[in-house]
Amino acid sequence: MKERVKIDPELFIGDGTERLCYLHPGNRAWCIKIPRSSSHTKQHRHDLKIYNKLAKRENGFRHIAAFRGTVITERGEGLLFETVRNGDGSVAKSLLHYLYNAPDRIDEEMISALRELENFIKKERIILKDPSPSNLLYQQNGSGGRFVIIDGIDLPAVPLFADFKISKQWEKVLRRLYRESGDNPAVRKLLAASWPNLFSQEAQ
Repeated sequence: MKERVKIDPELFIGDGTERLCYLHPGNRAWCIKIPRSSSHTKQHRHDLKIYNKLAKRENGFRHIAAFRGTVITERGEGLLFETVRNGDGSVAKSLLHYLYNAPDRIDEEMISALRELENFIKKERIILKDPSPSNLLYQQNGSGGRFVIIDGIDLPAVPLFADFKISKQWEKVLRRLYRESGDNPAVRKLLAASWPNLFSQEAQ
């Protein structure tokens, strides 16, 4: 029987529409995601199936927060993940954070990391259900950086239309990034150069 983990409110690090996220009280290299309420249990179980499927792939978690199983808490079952940290040990910031708080950091290196992420989700056929930049953390180390998805993913139920849906959801990420970078023409220029089919007219 698994040992019950007590959630510490002081270790709260973020939330989403359906889940709350806390650092693991016994190992802060991990974090625990628990449903907000019993009404989100169905989605919780669906996501568990998705992560178990990805765990069977050789590179399933190359750009997704590494899943480490489940834990039992006083608030029910939680999903256990590795906390996404930078090379210096700090918790990685989201793309949305950089957009609003450090737009000058969105440079060619970061855009290149976005293209790498795009290649990954298309190769592994990952659907971004929630295309918010807040779900993309930029993990930095001495040799550069990469994006890691922390929430809002799915796998295609109907393979016939999978590629179309994957591409459309990815475009939503880019279009939101472009739209919300209105005060930073340098960011828009980088996006237009990397995805000219999406932004060539807007850039003119």
